[in-house]
Amino acid sequence: MLRERESWVDNLKVFGILAVILGHISSPPQAFIFTWHMPLFFIISGFFINIDRKPLEFIKKDLYRLMLPYLAFTFLGLSVEVFKRYVLGRESLDYLSELYNIYIWMDGAALINTYAFVLWFLPVLFFSRLVVFYSCKYVNNIYIQILTVILLFSASFFYEIPFAIDNALNSVLFVYIGFKIFYLYSKGLLNFKKAYYFWMPLLILGIIYLFYGLPGLDMARKNYSNIPINIVWSLLVIVMLFFVSNKLKITSKMLDEWAKNTMFVFAMHPYTNNIADALVKLVMTHGWQIKFAISIALLQVLIILKSKV
Repeated sequence: MLRERESWVDNLKVFGILAVILGHISSPPQAFIFTWHMPLFFIISGFFINIDRKPLEFIKKDLYRLMLPYLAFTFLGLSVEVFKRYVLGRESLDYLSELYNIYIWMDGAALINTYAFVLWFLPVLFFSRLVVFYSCKYVNNIYIQILTVILLFSASFFYEIPFAIDNALNSVLFVYIGFKIFYLYSKGLLNFKKAYYFWMPLLILGIIYLFYGLPGLDMARKNYSNIPINIVWSLLVIVMLFFVSNKLKITSKMLDEWAKNTMFVFAMHPYTNNIADALVKLVMTHGWQIKFAISIALLQVLIILKSKV
């Protein structure tokens, strides 16, 4: 299956990570961003599942790309949190409990006490990609694939399983959708440059908002305000982003570097957001735009430094 690098996908990744950074700063767009930003990343991750790979090769690559960063950045997050609490004279963490949460549970609720709170995404992505890989590689009947995905998604709401596996099952739906979307796109069966990929979703979103408002979504805790509406809403927003990204296709060295480092930025933005917040509070009480700009600038410095190592 074709899985070449696409500039519009790179732009989509950069837009998504900027939305994540902004979403973790108290700002007016925050509530809207939370309705679709995590489904976007799970869908993008499904784009590049290559079922032609051997299972061991696929697993080894994702272990290196997802689980090793998880182990490294959770250790960093816990260390920074411990140091900050010591310097500020705050109450110490229950270290055994935190280590148990980080390395056994791995979900959003378990990581909430440290700078590693965003990293639940990595083990979830590892296991959800694995499920989709095996389902699509060894089950040829698309109806059985779809039924399997729906059953796993539904079951995820009833169980809490270590290693964030329940969250992974909850995310399988979006990873699978991403896999199928990119398959159809690579075969020329989808053309997101068509204007109706923007206006039709926009119209439906307007109708949903009129009658329901913004559907709250927190995938880290599997909190859906209304499951069918959450799914439809997030998919419609994402299709609109596909259209915009396909039409613009902006290219630059800086965008390329951000696209290549989205995982690094994802892990580091809690630190830069925190620094930005502290700097802004020295001179004013508000200013989310300035916090966002400072965090972006700091992340750009980190990307440059990383490229030099």
